[in-house]
Amino acid sequence: MLFLVYLKLFLTLILVFIVPGWLILDLFFAGRDRLSLIEKTGLSLPLSVTLINFIVLLLGRFNVGLNAFNLYLTLIFSVGVLALAYYFLQKKSQHNSKPVLPIKTFSRKNLIILSLISILISARFLALDIVPNNTDLGHHMYWVKNLEINEKIPDYNTSDVIVGEHIAFFVLSKLTGIDILTAFPVVFLMIIDLISFLLIFQLAKRISRKESIALISFAFIAVLYVIAAPFMKFVSGGVVGNTFGNLFIPSVLLSLFLSFRFNEKRFLALAIFLFVGIFYIHHLSTFLLIFIILSLVGSQILLELMFPYRKRFDFRVLKRWLRLFFSKAPLIVLTISAVFIGLIYTPHYIRHEAVETVVQTPDKDSHRGVSLNSFTSSIGEFRTLLGILGVVVFGWVIARNSSLKPQNKKQGQRNLQLNLNAALILGWL
Repeated sequence: MLFLVYLKLFLTLILVFIVPGWLILDLFFAGRDRLSLIEKTGLSLPLSVTLINFIVLLLGRFNVGLNAFNLYLTLIFSVGVLALAYYFLQKKSQHNSKPVLPIKTFSRKNLIILSLISILISARFLALDIVPNNTDLGHHMYWVKNLEINEKIPDYNTSDVIVGEHIAFFVLSKLTGIDILTAFPVVFLMIIDLISFLLIFQLAKRISRKESIALISFAFIAVLYVIAAPFMKFVSGGVVGNTFGNLFIPSVLLSLFLSFRFNEKRFLALAIFLFVGIFYIHHLSTFLLIFIILSLVGSQILLELMFPYRKRFDFRVLKRWLRLFFSKAPLIVLTISAVFIGLIYTPHYIRHEAVETVVQTPDKDSHRGVSLNSFTSSIGEFRTLLGILGVVVFGWVIARNSSLKPQNKKQGQRNLQLNLNAALILGWL
């Protein structure tokens, strides 16, 4: 009986939180092989979560009851529209279908083994606290239960939680009939973390172009430190917003990297859509992502001044980025998002009456920042040492390549790629 319950949960997860995102990706890149299987699977989850949030908020805006029938009907209609749109676009572009982004093969065997080890360690760790018994998770599940009982968007009068943190749990509970006072919230958060590991693996693979480096990165985050903060320790503690942030931040960065690397406007539109998704889920992750993007741009300018990909610095890269941003696809997504935020649902933390609450002195000690000694103590001395070593090696690589002045177009393109890789890493740091 328990097996059938969780079989229903996993089938619903696939149909509701993978299939819509997969169709969105197919719609964005109809007739073109743009992404690897891992990238499509990894990006499908945050895209589906964003779409589900928009659907529920739209229903709530027009006072449509958030019952199982309305949710099923709206989801079927949305998936049907996406599928039909993809069918007609695919049919239209089938004659000029060709791979655009080079996708290298990777060691599936090693990745599968590491993933299984990660799942076993995570499951063993979470089995001790599998039923919600933590203050954070209990607080979030209270709002989920509020949604489930009243079948409407609650009036959030606090800046501690945001509606997007709860909609995914509400939809799963409503469609499957599984009570939130079971293992399913922790299982769902665990799946989110595991997929975020795969996205980080793919981002490392794209940046380094070496499967060995990507596998080492995956081994560190998904095996050696899988039960540490901010991974399974946050899952066990029910830190919902940060867990979603772990998923959305690498999703946005991967989309941005592919957009800048291959001068592809559709990836930038994808990044904007995902950014709006985390905007409705976790404001701290949103602010962190803004700082990362600003740091990325600043690092790119600095690196271009230090190591120009041409013989002189001419702002060509920044001009190209601006042209991408002001192209058709990103502007359409940005406009629709702005209309949705302004007219359909404005998150509580940016409303006028909530500004004073949000910008005041933090109530939690964990939100006030920590000293260097406390930071080292919280993440561990060995992990701190690894981080310092990584920064030293990274600095050495940049200094080593500074002597390689571009003598021809090929070397210039190489410097351009190195600068973008370094800018992304510096921005994230």
